[in-house]
Amino acid sequence: MPSSGYPVQSRVSSAQTGAPQTPSGSTTALLRMYNPVSRDHLYTTSAAERDDAVAEFGYVDEGVACHVFATAGTGTTPLLRVYKPATGDHFYTISASERDNAVATHGYVDEGVACHVFPSAGTGTTPLLRVHKPATGDHFYTISASDRDNAVATHGYVDEGVACHVYPN
Repeated sequence: MPSSGYPVQSRVSSAQTGAPQTPSGSTTALLRMYNPVSRDHLYTTSAAERDDAVAEFGYVDEGVACHVFATAGTGTTPLLRVYKPATGDHFYTISASERDNAVATHGYVDEGVACHVFPSAGTGTTPLLRVHKPATGDHFYTISASDRDNAVATHGYVDEGVACHVYPN
């Protein structure tokens, strides 16, 4: 079981298969980490950032969340990343207005573009699901409906729907 307490489920269902829209070599892994002290999930495409978060900030490596693009491509949109120092939460959205509201009214700091994703479903993509835990402020993202359902049913998270679309592992 990952350190976040969520059982690792199969990350690819039969509905998620199909020919990718672009060659697999052009995607990169979106790495997932969890900090058991701050109770924050952190996602990055940078192995160096992951290694630093693990070595210096107490995060535990939870592996690959999904596959995304490190740079903009046809049909992609930026996945924006903000950070809330008061709670240690990292929040990701494709909506500039949602990011701007988080910064202006909720104490988040803009950390720029995390990666590039699809705003809607496409051949070979799967939804990246978003849940939020009001008690800690944590946002958790997964391509597994089972992980999402478990987070909601047993860990106090609230389902916030689809964040964007990505490639499964």
